[in-house]
Amino acid sequence: CQMRRTKWFQGQAVNLPSYILIIRVLKDISRRVPAWTCLDSWMLELLLQKVLSISPPEYSRPGDAIRSVVACIASGFFLPGAPGLMDPCEKDKVDSSGQLTPQMREDLTFSAQHALRLISFKQLYKVLGLEAPPKMQDIKDAFSSPRMGPRRFTPFRGRNRTKRKVPATPESNKKQKPDEAPADSGETQPQTS
Repeated sequence: CQMRRTKWFQGQAVNLPSYILIIRVLKDISRRVPAWTCLDSWMLELLLQKVLSISPPEYSRPGDAIRSVVACIASGFFLPGAPGLMDPCEKDKVDSSGQLTPQMREDLTFSAQHALRLISFKQLYKVLGLEAPPKMQDIKDAFSSPRMGPRRFTPFRGRNRTKRKVPATPESNKKQKPDEAPADSGETQPQTS
């Protein structure tokens, strides 16, 4: 049985370059989150293969694949009455998730729904057990210095962009009287009489 599973896994891992990475992340989640401990590595491999086989090719990126797996579990994939995970390495039809109790299935589904909510609100770092990324204001503060003042750095638009010149209005084109000082100059001109 183990030999057939190993061959099956190798056949799946060759087709997707990020397959092993995704499996490692899912195994880490199943070790950290109590509701996910009921999923052994074989069930995670079968689930990932099932999700990726029905997903479009653009969902094979690691982040999208993890979201798809969590969404699949959150949709009630393991609840009673669901199709289950059929083991492709067994001659008979065997559900590899058959040993899960109804309470384990509900806890797993609830936990996956919570994780999917976190992912939807751009908090994947909480699902992965990482620290929060720095906020944008912290990044901007890191690029300013007290001596030079804040630098003009926008991370998405490039550095030191110049402002566009505003087109002249008809009022600014009027000639100034010789005895008036220019509006933008701080100096005064001597008046001649």
